[in-house]
Amino acid sequence: WARSAEAHAKENALTAKPYSAVLAPLFRDQCRRASKVAAQDLRTVDDDTYLMLEVFSEVYGLFLVAMAPVMGDDEAAWKISLNALRSMVTCNGPTVRHWCSYNLPAVTVTCGAARHGALKGVIAAMSGDTDVETRATLAAGIHEVTAVLANSKLRGELINSIGQLMTDSNNQVRVNALQNFARLIELLIEPTTTGEPSQLTQIFQSLDLMSQEGWRTQEILANQLENAAHLIPPEILCEHVATVCFQMARESTYIVRKASIFALIKAARYISDIRRRDHLLEHFRKQWARGKVYWTRVAYLDGAERAYHIFSNQLFNQIFATELLQMAKDPVANVRLRLVRLFRSLTPLSMSWVGFQEALDSLCGDKDDQVAQEARDLKNDLPGLATVTE
Repeated sequence: WARSAEAHAKENALTAKPYSAVLAPLFRDQCRRASKVAAQDLRTVDDDTYLMLEVFSEVYGLFLVAMAPVMGDDEAAWKISLNALRSMVTCNGPTVRHWCSYNLPAVTVTCGAARHGALKGVIAAMSGDTDVETRATLAAGIHEVTAVLANSKLRGELINSIGQLMTDSNNQVRVNALQNFARLIELLIEPTTTGEPSQLTQIFQSLDLMSQEGWRTQEILANQLENAAHLIPPEILCEHVATVCFQMARESTYIVRKASIFALIKAARYISDIRRRDHLLEHFRKQWARGKVYWTRVAYLDGAERAYHIFSNQLFNQIFATELLQMAKDPVANVRLRLVRLFRSLTPLSMSWVGFQEALDSLCGDKDDQVAQEARDLKNDLPGLATVTE
């Protein structure tokens, strides 16, 4: 009934008699029944009663969406409906609570801004639930809940719950919350609102824990940070994001390292304080372009390629040109080969650098055959590449 009613509610809820005459009374009765049963110790109720509660908790969201047009402004009916949710959220049946977390996005959208107060405590209860499936399901849909409640009276509770989910003891819960991190930041950040960074500190503090996860989680984190960098306050970019990116880049796999460097470069682009930005990039240059192990220098080249697409030419030249030219003398052939390919990507910008031709000539005479061949090919192609780019 619930699935059929929800499927046809948009067209028929206000006109078809079964909605008001049959389904609405049925829904209210089931809500009252659910509230009564959920208030009991579910270990003591009979199997049929508990099964009906589980089934109702599963279709509760569908029923609420279908009945919302019928209830309209009938606050008494809404109170009965939402009280059922509150009772089920706090019952001692984990499957029931799991279905409540599954239905929460639909509930927040349907009940309307005027009734969000009735959900106070619900998100906090779910984010701290003892059942892992309940928390994991909530984390997977928390961005949908945030889309509705980000600027409501429940904002503080919502932010605390997101922070709790991202520092959860269970890895799957943390990953589910992280999957939509950039979307969460987009919804929660309000650049014109004072005090915003401090409100979100808890969420960004959780990044330290997540940066120590397995490489798949680290890659997700790095990609999400890159996607959200333009939204994050500059002080948080400096204090949390850059630190986490450096840590993951140094301690993880090549895939994570590359994603972390990309996120770091994107973060640097949106640090408005020039002094702090230059300090960050100076550290990047000293520790990575001049790193003692070759993979740090390869990572620097990856970062340079990414920066070329998001920095102005003037800033890119200021930060990268000198170091890139010096890397033509790198002792590792793979680094020099990667440099030649980067020079091709940077054409014609790199052609304007003082010392570029000398560096390219040096690479053309490289002792490694592949480096020398690709450098000669690049030199021969330069006139055409410059014309095409222009």
